[in-house]
Amino acid sequence: MNHRVHIPTGDQLIELLGLPEKAAPEAVLAAIDTALHGPLVDFLNRPGKTLRGQMVEIGYGLALGADADDQSRERTRILCDGLSNCVEALHAGSLIVDDIEDDSEVRRGQPTLHRRYGVAVALNAGNWLYFRALHHLLSLNMRADIERRCIDLLNRTLLRAHYGQAIDVGMPIDACEQAEAYDLCMTAIRLKSGTLTSLALSLGGAAASGGDDCLILLERIGERLGTALQLFDDLRNLERPDPHDPTRSKRLEDLYQRRPSWIWAIAAQTLSPRDYSDFKDAVRQLPDETLLDDWLTRRQLKQMADNAARAYLDETLSFARDALGEGPAVETAIGRIQAVSKMISGA
Repeated sequence: MNHRVHIPTGDQLIELLGLPEKAAPEAVLAAIDTALHGPLVDFLNRPGKTLRGQMVEIGYGLALGADADDQSRERTRILCDGLSNCVEALHAGSLIVDDIEDDSEVRRGQPTLHRRYGVAVALNAGNWLYFRALHHLLSLNMRADIERRCIDLLNRTLLRAHYGQAIDVGMPIDACEQAEAYDLCMTAIRLKSGTLTSLALSLGGAAASGGDDCLILLERIGERLGTALQLFDDLRNLERPDPHDPTRSKRLEDLYQRRPSWIWAIAAQTLSPRDYSDFKDAVRQLPDETLLDDWLTRRQLKQMADNAARAYLDETLSFARDALGEGPAVETAIGRIQAVSKMISGA
């Protein structure tokens, strides 16, 4: 499948710009290329997993089930490609905006967009991707009721993701009570990351005219898979960077900024009040990592978080198997979900 986000050019760009001439003035095109298209190409060409884009096709296959036939295969491919592009556009936009809000230095092995081009250019590019997702969805020539359903799913995802981001940036997690920290961390993760994978599966289901019960189930499976993806991303951000990597990693970024994260959720859930207070003190000593490293390694907090993340992913796969039932389409989907799960966990 082609998950690349399409950037308008030629007549399509001229139409979007509302220019009366057949050709846009060179100065206009140069400005757009410098301040929007160029930075977008830079970001979108960086290697990524495109896991969420793959989930669209899985959701489509599950909803369509035994009704699939050879005649609809090409139409299915085109439609799933289009919806995957929508999801990848939303995901890319969210990464750019998230990097601005966290003032991250690196994304996908290169400087973040706002570090390379400035905050204003990066923010505009991130926002453009949100609207590009909707614009592209409307160009897919879907049946009116299916299109309406997909628009509703997309808008709901954007709203929920911004609630998650509000929790993420709203207050330092070390200022919250220990009893509240786990729920705050998991809600932020679920809304920021789980909802986008949920959208991917349910968009595929909606495009295949899946019923309400089918879409609800796809949303639940997708949300859990997206949450698991973030748990393992959080764990990878605890690793020491490759000494041969010329760019700095995102190591400990969430802890430096006191953001809700998986390691913080595990600390809040498993440590005694006294140990939790000591853990917070260790985080506050950063950039001196001596005390924190003791918590992560000798006291095995990182290993506990890894074990819990793998258990969560296993529970998600068991839930999907039990809920989806049997049949050739289900077996195919489960196989693909398992492959995605291996990519998520690094197994």
